[in-house]
Amino acid sequence: MKTTPDFQPKPTTASSPQKRRSRFGNLRGWSLFAGLSLPVLWLIENLIGEHTEISALLAYFPQHPWGIIPLLCFILSLIHKQARLVLWNGAALLFWAWALLCVKWHPFAATTKSTVRVVTYNVALREYFSSQLADEIAKQNPDIVCLQESVRTYPLEEAGRNNVGKAISRRFPGWNIRTGGDTCIMTRFPISSSRDHPLRLTRRTLDVTVETPQGPLRVLSTHISTAFGGQGKFATLFGQLVELIPNAQKAAQARLDQIKPLDDALDADLSTPLVLCGDFNTPPRGIFYRHLDSRLDDGFAQAGNGMGLTFPSRAPLLRIDYVWTRGAHVKSIKVGERGASDHRMVIADIAVK
Repeated sequence: MKTTPDFQPKPTTASSPQKRRSRFGNLRGWSLFAGLSLPVLWLIENLIGEHTEISALLAYFPQHPWGIIPLLCFILSLIHKQARLVLWNGAALLFWAWALLCVKWHPFAATTKSTVRVVTYNVALREYFSSQLADEIAKQNPDIVCLQESVRTYPLEEAGRNNVGKAISRRFPGWNIRTGGDTCIMTRFPISSSRDHPLRLTRRTLDVTVETPQGPLRVLSTHISTAFGGQGKFATLFGQLVELIPNAQKAAQARLDQIKPLDDALDADLSTPLVLCGDFNTPPRGIFYRHLDSRLDDGFAQAGNGMGLTFPSRAPLLRIDYVWTRGAHVKSIKVGERGASDHRMVIADIAVK
């Protein structure tokens, strides 16, 4: 007698509904994690910022890696045609670009005839590259040049021995030049007054009033200190970053301590239009940046395109060099190409109101 074999169910495959639900559940979980963690990260960086070790590290760390998870989730959502997840992860990527990378877009920003061109450049005490640095600056056809690390001020026994600012100035005969601390300001226009304000240790904020064709303009060049014990032991960028990790809050606090003297410099004259340039050693987030942003206008936020990254020059990951204004307006601003310094210069066209 012929018997019918028992029914044998087909084995579950990877494409079964149960597996698909599990796979999409994981995708939804990672998408939710990425979408919610980015705003939390932004709040920690901007509201707590330099006050704790971890938040200081988060605020000063390059923000690029935080976009990896939402980007992968976005791609997988597209592949699996999950429309809601595509929208969710797309929104997370936009938030990452806008709030953490601080990407700006001003497609119609342009120079006008009534602007003054200002260049700010940390020249890293590289006197042996002074000719190349001068050529890089001259190509921008500036009216005002603000330099940082233009003259050695430390250690005290070597103060003044390395004066790259003086070497660069030879490329601009007839220009008016002032120095203060490790900063230097050069301009083709007359200077009606000059002073410097104490900042920290040997650092100064150099403050000159320039008589531009559009009227007087206060020009301040500063270099915010990040000094901490042991910083000078490492010559390479990697070594400095490794040393910075256990000292992040200490270095960040050093910046916060310079808010008061910088405010004093800003308040020395409240009526004349002002431009504040320099190396602030702080990215566009954290308490230091938020304080300045409450008092002045960030030129790159006004008219910049992209992220405005300036450091390190070879492969920039951070925006730490700025042009700020008060009573004046940045019409266009850009970051220069890689040059002889470890920073990239910033070039701004400013309308003096």
